[in-house]
Amino acid sequence: MGLLHLVGHEVIALAAINLAGCLLLGLVSGLYGPRVTPLRLFLAVGGLASFTSWSTLALQSLSLAGVLVAVMETTFGVLAAGLGHLAGWKVRGGDAA
Repeated sequence: MGLLHLVGHEVIALAAINLAGCLLLGLVSGLYGPRVTPLRLFLAVGGLASFTSWSTLALQSLSLAGVLVAVMETTFGVLAAGLGHLAGWKVRGGDAA
C-alpha cells in the first residue's frame, strides 16, 4: 500500500513490486546454485514469491492494454530474475557447483 501511495499509479506500483521480487528471487537462485536447503525454500517460496503479485497482473490483463502490460512485465521480470541470478552467482564465486 505504501508504494501505491508513493507512486500514485496502481499498474506502475505493481510492476515495481513484481520486478523487485523477480530480481531478488534470481539473486537467491544464484547465491544457492543447485543446492536446495530449507532456508532457500523459505526465502524463495515463502518469502519472495509471496511478495510478488502475479495474480493481480493476470486480472489486469483482461483488457487489451492490460495484455500489453502483462507481456512487457513478464519479459522484464524474466530479465530481472536472470540479472539477479548472475549477480548471486558472481557473489558466490562464479563456480559451477
